[in-house]
Amino acid sequence: MKVFLDCGTNMGQGLNEFDGKLKLINQPDWKIYCFEPNPCIGLTTLFPKATNITYLQKAVWIKNTSLEFRMQGKDEDNLNGLGSKLEVVDKKYNPGNCRFKLETVEAIDLSEFILKLVKEDSNVEIYMKMDIEGAEFEVLQHLIDTNTIRYIKEVYCECHGRFRFALEDQKKPEIKKKIRDIENGLKQSVERENVKFHFWI
Repeated sequence: MKVFLDCGTNMGQGLNEFDGKLKLINQPDWKIYCFEPNPCIGLTTLFPKATNITYLQKAVWIKNTSLEFRMQGKDEDNLNGLGSKLEVVDKKYNPGNCRFKLETVEAIDLSEFILKLVKEDSNVEIYMKMDIEGAEFEVLQHLIDTNTIRYIKEVYCECHGRFRFALEDQKKPEIKKKIRDIENGLKQSVERENVKFHFWI
């Protein structure tokens, strides 16, 4: 069995892209798990004809807990915008033209979740797309520290090293280099565990 972990599903844009690449949806040899904590997103309505998707309205994190989640959008009735994030992520800037709302959401230990998959099928092949708005650094390091990363065949990750710098500084050459170094450092850490890492987007 092959498993695709869609960490940070949002409105399903990424899963649609990877379905085009890997042929995932409604394929008998694939099982898909969609993780999206934003309660403003009707997660189970995104792919109504899919038969092999499990929807989890939860954040992936380094332990099982509850966390504050910052939802953002153009107005208070549309808080499903890209960039919504866990408040534990130290983002140095936020868009000035967005509305925000904090909501407490459930977060799961991704390492434990992966171990359960392996326990159910020791031959499982796990592929993971990760777009979790800055939390990727903590979560991937946790998978490395717990030696769970070895069960993942390939990681496709949108990195958000820029979150560590003020918006007005991000175009400065020295800051651009720091962002590249931070993101390349994450890639190298994963690849040292013999796991393929791809920058996504």
